[in-house]
Amino acid sequence: MKRLWQKIKFIRAYLMVVRNPLRTEKIFEMGDVGRSSQRESAKRIMANILNDPNFISLWRERYNKLIEIDQLRKLPEGTVGRELAKFLDTNGFEPNGFPKIEPESELDYLAARMRQTHDLWHVLTGYDTTPEGELALQAFVYAQLNAPISMYILTAGLLHILFYNPLELPKVFERITEGYTRGKQAQNLATMKLESLWPENLASVRSRLMTSQTARSFSA
Repeated sequence: MKRLWQKIKFIRAYLMVVRNPLRTEKIFEMGDVGRSSQRESAKRIMANILNDPNFISLWRERYNKLIEIDQLRKLPEGTVGRELAKFLDTNGFEPNGFPKIEPESELDYLAARMRQTHDLWHVLTGYDTTPEGELALQAFVYAQLNAPISMYILTAGLLHILFYNPLELPKVFERITEGYTRGKQAQNLATMKLESLWPENLASVRSRLMTSQTARSFSA
């Protein structure tokens, strides 16, 4: 009965995201329910990242660094941290406002880290918060992690566009393909202490973490 109820909750949340891809609380609900009900299958699917030595080091350390927005605003122009502060301020996002996860396993820890650093991934990749930008970022994430939740978000977003704005599908497919290709080319961001990049120049970081072709595209 519990498993059936979890499936119903997941489907209901998924359909709400299809209707409105910006319902982030329902995306978080999808992630929580899916991680709880499909834990072992998710571990198999995401074995490469979960067994990566750098990620294991983060997990063992329980590495965690909250955003101190006032400190980031004081960093020099063009640094990763200053750009992150601008991103949060421009979009009206609350620093550290994501639903918290108490990690009891490496899978929980990865989910917590992805929530914690989601906005920083936006800054590093250059993708905005439009539905198309979010889908491109999810394609990037899927290429790096093979995370089931990213695929669910992608399919929900595509269904939304198919139902409500089908003429945009070719452009969105192009953005998704671009995001996936970039994710494959880039170093795996989930294995890094990304917060250590805050004082560094954003353009230099992109050049180092991405291929030269990708870095040019990001800054276009």
